[in-house]
Amino acid sequence: PNPTFGPHTRLSRGGMGDQREPFSERVTLNVGGTTYETYVDTLRRYPDSLLGAMFAERNTALRKPDERGQFFFDRDGDAFSVILNYYRTGRLTSKPTLSDDLLQAELEYWGLTVDDHEWKPSEQPDEDFSGFGNEVAKIGVSMAREKNKKKLYPLLKRQIRQALLHAAGKGMSVCTVFFSNRGHTYFGSDADGNPLYEIRNEGVSSFFEDETNQTLLMYDVNRMGLVVEESSFFVGPVRPFIRFRLWSADTRVVEMANSDPAPAKILAPGPSQSTGGTA
Repeated sequence: PNPTFGPHTRLSRGGMGDQREPFSERVTLNVGGTTYETYVDTLRRYPDSLLGAMFAERNTALRKPDERGQFFFDRDGDAFSVILNYYRTGRLTSKPTLSDDLLQAELEYWGLTVDDHEWKPSEQPDEDFSGFGNEVAKIGVSMAREKNKKKLYPLLKRQIRQALLHAAGKGMSVCTVFFSNRGHTYFGSDADGNPLYEIRNEGVSSFFEDETNQTLLMYDVNRMGLVVEESSFFVGPVRPFIRFRLWSADTRVVEMANSDPAPAKILAPGPSQSTGGTA
Protein backbone atom coordinates (compact mmCIF):
# COMPACT_ATOMS: atom_id res chain seq x y z
CA PRO A 1 0.00 0.00 0.00
CA ASN A 2 1.08 3.59 -0.59
CA PRO A 3 2.26 5.38 2.56
CA THR A 4 0.28 8.30 3.94
CA PHE A 5 2.18 11.58 4.32
CA GLY A 6 1.07 14.21 6.79
CA PRO A 7 2.06 17.87 7.07
CA HIS A 8 5.05 16.97 9.20
CA THR A 9 6.75 14.45 6.95
CA ARG A 10 9.48 15.02 4.36
CA LEU A 11 11.66 13.21 1.87
CA SER A 12 14.61 11.39 3.41
CA ARG A 13 18.09 12.42 2.28
CA GLY A 14 19.21 8.81 2.34
CA GLY A 15 18.89 8.35 -1.42
CA MET A 16 15.56 6.52 -1.50
CA GLY A 17 13.19 8.96 -3.15
CA ASP A 18 10.05 7.27 -1.84
CA GLN A 19 11.10 7.21 1.80
CA ARG A 20 9.62 9.69 4.26
CA GLU A 21 10.54 10.49 7.82
CA PRO A 22 8.98 12.76 10.43
CA PHE A 23 10.12 16.40 10.39
CA SER A 24 12.58 17.28 13.12
CA GLU A 25 12.07 20.05 15.63
CA ARG A 26 11.58 23.54 14.24
CA VAL A 27 13.80 26.42 15.26
CA THR A 28 13.49 30.19 14.89
CA LEU A 29 16.60 32.22 14.09
CA ASN A 30 16.65 36.00 14.54
CA VAL A 31 19.37 37.40 12.31
CA GLY A 32 19.85 41.15 12.66
CA GLY A 33 16.14 41.59 13.48
CA THR A 34 14.84 39.39 10.64
CA THR A 35 13.40 36.08 11.77
CA TYR A 36 13.73 32.80 9.89
CA GLU A 37 12.11 29.47 10.72
CA THR A 38 13.60 26.16 9.67
CA TYR A 39 14.21 22.62 10.87
CA VAL A 40 17.11 21.50 13.00
CA ASP A 41 17.85 18.73 10.51
CA THR A 42 18.24 21.36 7.78
CA LEU A 43 21.00 23.06 9.77
CA ARG A 44 22.69 19.71 10.48
CA ARG A 45 23.30 19.11 6.78
CA TYR A 46 26.61 20.92 7.13
CA PRO A 47 27.88 19.64 10.51
CA ASP A 48 31.15 21.55 10.33
CA SER A 49 29.40 24.93 9.95
CA LEU A 50 28.55 27.19 12.87
CA LEU A 51 24.85 26.30 12.82
CA GLY A 52 25.55 22.64 12.10
CA ALA A 53 27.70 22.37 15.21
CA MET A 54 25.39 24.53 17.34
CA PHE A 55 22.35 22.38 16.57
CA ALA A 56 24.15 19.05 16.63
CA GLU A 57 22.40 16.48 18.80
CA ARG A 58 25.35 16.37 21.18
CA ASN A 59 24.84 20.08 21.98
CA THR A 60 21.09 20.00 22.59
CA ALA A 61 21.49 20.70 26.32
CA LEU A 62 23.73 23.69 25.62
CA ARG A 63 21.28 25.56 23.37
CA LYS A 64 19.30 28.23 25.18
CA PRO A 65 16.84 30.37 23.17
CA ASP A 66 15.77 33.79 24.39
CA GLU A 67 12.45 34.56 26.08
CA ARG A 68 10.71 34.54 22.68
CA GLY A 69 12.07 31.11 21.82
CA GLN A 70 14.50 32.56 19.25
CA PHE A 71 18.25 32.32 18.73
CA PHE A 72 19.67 35.75 17.98
CA PHE A 73 22.68 36.48 15.71
CA ASP A 74 23.94 40.00 15.14
CA ARG A 75 24.53 39.59 11.41
CA ASP A 76 23.07 40.86 8.12
CA GLY A 77 19.46 39.67 7.96
CA ASP A 78 19.12 40.09 4.20
CA ALA A 79 22.29 38.14 3.46
CA PHE A 80 21.18 35.30 5.72
CA SER A 81 18.34 34.41 3.33
CA VAL A 82 21.05 33.30 0.90
CA ILE A 83 22.87 31.38 3.64
CA LEU A 84 19.74 29.54 4.77
CA ASN A 85 18.79 28.71 1.21
CA TYR A 86 22.21 27.08 0.83
CA TYR A 87 21.44 24.83 3.81
CA ARG A 88 18.12 23.90 2.18
CA THR A 89 19.22 23.32 -1.42
CA GLY A 90 22.98 22.84 -1.46
CA ARG A 91 23.22 25.65 -4.04
CA LEU A 92 24.44 29.15 -3.26
CA THR A 93 22.36 31.65 -5.24
CA SER A 94 23.27 35.24 -4.51
CA LYS A 95 21.03 38.31 -4.76
CA PRO A 96 21.55 41.51 -6.75
CA THR A 97 21.43 43.48 -3.50
CA LEU A 98 24.45 41.67 -2.05
CA SER A 99 28.02 42.48 -2.92
CA ASP A 100 30.52 39.66 -3.35
CA ASP A 101 32.56 40.99 -0.41
CA LEU A 102 29.54 40.97 1.92
CA LEU A 103 28.50 37.48 0.89
CA GLN A 104 32.04 36.17 1.36
CA ALA A 105 32.18 37.70 4.85
CA GLU A 106 28.88 36.02 5.76
CA LEU A 107 30.03 32.64 4.45
CA GLU A 108 33.15 32.89 6.59
CA TYR A 109 31.15 33.84 9.69
CA TRP A 110 28.71 30.94 9.31
CA GLY A 111 31.61 28.57 8.64
CA LEU A 112 30.53 27.50 5.16
CA THR A 113 32.86 26.53 2.34
CA VAL A 114 31.22 26.63 -1.08
CA ASP A 115 32.63 24.70 -4.04
CA ASP A 116 32.58 26.28 -7.49
CA HIS A 117 29.96 23.82 -8.76
CA GLU A 118 27.63 24.88 -5.94
CA TRP A 119 27.89 28.58 -6.79
CA LYS A 120 25.17 30.14 -8.90
CA PRO A 121 25.71 33.86 -9.42
CA SER A 122 22.61 36.00 -9.39
CA GLU A 123 21.33 37.47 -12.62
CA GLN A 124 22.04 41.17 -12.44
CA PRO A 125 19.08 43.11 -13.86
CA ASP A 126 19.73 45.90 -16.29
CA GLU A 127 19.90 49.17 -14.42
CA ASP A 128 16.93 51.40 -14.99
CA PHE A 129 18.23 54.76 -16.19
CA SER A 130 14.87 56.04 -17.38
CA GLY A 131 14.63 59.63 -16.25
CA PHE A 132 18.32 59.78 -15.38
CA GLY A 133 19.05 62.33 -18.10
CA ASN A 134 16.35 64.60 -16.68
CA GLU A 135 17.79 64.20 -13.18
CA VAL A 136 21.28 65.13 -14.36
CA ALA A 137 19.93 68.11 -16.32
CA LYS A 138 18.02 69.44 -13.31
CA ILE A 139 21.14 69.27 -11.16
CA GLY A 140 23.30 70.90 -13.84
CA VAL A 141 20.89 73.78 -14.53
CA SER A 142 20.38 74.38 -10.82
CA MET A 143 24.12 74.59 -10.14
CA ALA A 144 24.72 76.82 -13.19
CA ARG A 145 22.04 79.22 -11.95
CA GLU A 146 23.49 79.20 -8.46
CA LYS A 147 26.91 80.04 -9.86
CA ASN A 148 25.57 82.98 -11.86
CA LYS A 149 22.81 84.40 -9.65
CA LYS A 150 24.94 87.27 -8.30
CA LYS A 151 26.91 87.92 -11.46
CA LEU A 152 26.33 89.37 -14.91
CA TYR A 153 23.79 86.78 -16.05
CA PRO A 154 20.56 88.22 -14.51
CA LEU A 155 21.37 91.63 -16.05
CA LEU A 156 21.98 90.08 -19.48
CA LYS A 157 18.60 88.36 -19.43
CA ARG A 158 16.80 91.61 -18.56
CA GLN A 159 18.62 93.50 -21.30
CA ILE A 160 17.81 90.83 -23.91
CA ARG A 161 14.12 91.06 -23.04
CA GLN A 162 14.20 94.85 -23.34
CA ALA A 163 15.98 94.68 -26.69
CA LEU A 164 13.35 92.30 -28.10
CA LEU A 165 10.48 94.44 -26.81
CA HIS A 166 12.09 97.47 -28.43
CA ALA A 167 12.49 95.64 -31.75
CA ALA A 168 8.90 94.34 -31.60
CA GLY A 169 7.69 97.89 -30.96
CA LYS A 170 9.39 98.91 -34.20
CA GLY A 171 7.53 96.18 -36.12
CA MET A 172 10.69 94.17 -36.74
CA SER A 173 10.41 90.44 -37.45
CA VAL A 174 14.10 89.70 -36.88
CA CYS A 175 16.39 91.17 -34.25
CA THR A 176 20.11 90.54 -33.88
CA VAL A 177 21.46 91.30 -30.42
CA PHE A 178 25.21 91.86 -30.13
CA PHE A 179 27.28 91.69 -26.94
CA SER A 180 30.42 93.68 -26.16
CA ASN A 181 32.54 94.73 -23.20
CA ARG A 182 32.75 98.50 -23.33
CA GLY A 183 30.42 101.45 -23.57
CA HIS A 184 26.73 101.68 -22.80
CA THR A 185 23.94 99.39 -23.95
CA TYR A 186 22.45 100.81 -27.16
CA PHE A 187 19.20 100.13 -29.00
CA GLY A 188 18.77 102.05 -32.24
CA SER A 189 20.39 102.21 -35.70
CA ASP A 190 23.89 102.08 -37.08
CA ALA A 191 25.43 104.73 -39.38
CA ASP A 192 23.62 103.23 -42.39
CA GLY A 193 20.25 103.26 -40.68
CA ASN A 194 20.16 99.51 -40.00
CA PRO A 195 18.72 98.46 -36.62
CA LEU A 196 21.46 98.01 -34.04
CA TYR A 197 20.97 96.30 -30.70
CA GLU A 198 24.15 96.06 -28.70
CA ILE A 199 24.30 95.02 -25.06
CA ARG A 200 27.48 96.38 -23.56
CA ASN A 201 28.68 95.24 -20.16
CA GLU A 202 32.10 94.85 -18.63
CA GLY A 203 32.86 91.16 -18.37
CA VAL A 204 30.72 90.00 -21.30
CA SER A 205 33.70 88.42 -23.07
CA SER A 206 34.76 86.36 -20.08
CA PHE A 207 31.13 85.37 -19.51
CA PHE A 208 30.81 83.89 -22.99
CA GLU A 209 34.17 82.13 -22.75
CA ASP A 210 32.48 79.71 -20.33
CA GLU A 211 30.56 77.12 -22.35
CA THR A 212 28.26 76.44 -19.39
CA ASN A 213 27.16 80.09 -19.43
CA GLN A 214 26.43 79.88 -23.17
CA THR A 215 24.33 76.77 -22.65
CA LEU A 216 22.44 78.27 -19.72
CA LEU A 217 21.56 81.39 -21.71
CA MET A 218 20.28 79.39 -24.67
CA TYR A 219 18.36 77.09 -22.32
CA ASP A 220 16.51 80.06 -20.83
CA VAL A 221 15.96 81.61 -24.27
CA ASN A 222 14.23 78.38 -25.36
CA ARG A 223 12.14 78.31 -22.19
CA MET A 224 10.89 81.81 -23.00
CA GLY A 225 9.53 80.49 -26.29
CA LEU A 226 11.92 82.54 -28.41
CA VAL A 227 13.17 81.33 -31.78
CA VAL A 228 16.90 81.61 -32.45
CA GLU A 229 17.94 81.67 -36.11
CA GLU A 230 21.67 81.97 -35.53
CA SER A 231 24.09 82.55 -32.70
CA SER A 232 27.79 82.84 -32.09
CA PHE A 233 29.57 83.23 -28.78
CA PHE A 234 33.08 83.31 -30.20
CA VAL A 235 34.95 86.20 -28.64
CA GLY A 236 37.16 87.69 -31.34
CA PRO A 237 36.92 90.03 -34.33
CA VAL A 238 33.18 89.33 -34.57
CA ARG A 239 31.20 90.21 -31.49
CA PRO A 240 29.10 87.46 -29.87
CA PHE A 241 25.50 87.68 -31.04
CA ILE A 242 22.10 86.00 -31.10
CA ARG A 243 19.73 86.50 -34.04
CA PHE A 244 16.11 86.13 -32.92
CA ARG A 245 13.10 85.47 -35.16
CA LEU A 246 10.36 87.51 -33.45
CA TRP A 247 7.61 86.38 -35.77
CA SER A 248 7.05 84.93 -39.24
CA ALA A 249 4.26 84.20 -41.70
CA ASP A 250 3.54 80.98 -39.77
CA THR A 251 3.36 82.63 -36.35
CA ARG A 252 0.00 82.31 -34.61
CA VAL A 253 -0.80 85.49 -32.69
CA VAL A 254 -3.80 85.73 -30.39
CA GLU A 255 -5.45 89.05 -31.21
CA MET A 256 -7.55 91.00 -28.72
CA ALA A 257 -11.27 90.82 -29.57
CA ASN A 258 -12.90 93.88 -31.19
CA SER A 259 -9.76 95.98 -31.13
CA ASP A 260 -6.50 96.46 -32.90
CA PRO A 261 -3.52 95.24 -30.92
CA ALA A 262 -1.87 98.07 -29.05
CA PRO A 263 1.74 98.76 -30.03
CA ALA A 264 4.33 97.38 -27.66
CA LYS A 265 5.74 99.88 -25.23
CA ILE A 266 9.27 100.84 -26.17
CA LEU A 267 11.30 100.39 -23.01
CA ALA A 268 14.75 101.05 -24.40
CA PRO A 269 16.15 104.37 -25.70
CA GLY A 270 16.62 105.45 -29.31
CA PRO A 271 19.88 106.29 -31.05
CA SER A 272 20.40 109.52 -29.16
CA GLN A 273 20.26 107.94 -25.72
CA SER A 274 21.82 105.03 -23.85
CA THR A 275 20.89 102.75 -20.98
CA GLY A 276 24.13 103.07 -19.11
CA GLY A 277 24.41 99.28 -18.99
CA THR A 278 21.86 98.93 -16.21
CA ALA A 279 18.56 98.77 -18.10
